Amino acid sequence: MGTLAAAYAADVSVGTITEGSVECILTEQAEQALKDKSVSFEAVAPAATLPGNRVRWSPVKGRVSTRLEGHIAASGGFSLRNQDGSSMEFVDPSGNVPSGTVSLTVTTKTREGTHKDDTPSPILSYDVPPSSIHGSADLTGKFKVSVDSADLHLTSSAAQRINDTFGTDLTANKPFWQCDLKVSGRIG
Repeated sequence: MGTLAAAYAADVSVGTITEGSVECILTEQAEQALKDKSVSFEAVAPAATLPGNRVRWSPVKGRVSTRLEGHIAASGGFSLRNQDGSSMEFVDPSGNVPSGTVSLTVTTKTREGTHKDDTPSPILSYDVPPSSIHGSADLTGKFKVSVDSADLHLTSSAAQRINDTFGTDLTANKPFWQCDLKVSGRIG
């Protein structure tokens, strides 16, 4: 039991997520860029649209350490749509944490037709500061990890795809989302 307690104390416990959620809000810059071109935003089920341009993914799946090192995924996503009927749907996010990219499958519909990516594309990049990550495990094998307000940026290629579809002026150098994460699970 001493080795197990030392591992928990060293904060290196890795476990399977059994429940959790990621909640994201559009940044003011992203919200304004979409509003300027009359582009609406909403969640794609099973993700949920919340008040104030928020989306909530639950449940979250994956394996992470109490320092949020690992891989997470969720179902559902978000869509962007304008008045002429053009739309982009971004679904089934997954990525390695605490830094990297979130890949999503993108379906784009325009007057020219519909295009669905064959494989998920890197859409968002992030580097969650260690000071934003709060994790703990106990001797019963349960763990919890939370993140407060991590910035997610569009990748350059994702910003270009959205700009080409809607005429927006989104860039990779400004945050698109601010996200909070809460997960719990069992070590092992």
